[in-house]
Amino acid sequence: MLKKLLEVLFGVAFCLVIMLITFAVRGYDGEPPVITVREHNVTYTEGQPYSVLLGGVSAYDEKDGDVTSSLLVERVLPISQTEVLVTYVARDSANNVVKRDVLVSYVSDAE
Repeated sequence: MLKKLLEVLFGVAFCLVIMLITFAVRGYDGEPPVITVREHNVTYTEGQPYSVLLGGVSAYDEKDGDVTSSLLVERVLPISQTEVLVTYVARDSANNVVKRDVLVSYVSDAE
């Protein structure tokens, strides 16, 4: 009985060591990408596709490099009659997510 218990404990310890080694070799990525908005002279008109808002916006991750392809516009929230708050989202291969809010000029479709 004691021999069987020792075999199980050794097996569990061995698995833990293998997991730790794998984790150490792969490395831990807990840092999200950084979203950069260059001169953003965009005016968003109500009804336009969100892709218009992605011009001049990029995302970079220290481990993955350029992750601009993961950029999405999460929401466009009207703040006033002339501005909207655009929330950009990007992620890296470790599924670290970053959000950035940017004020953008806005023209109502009714104008």
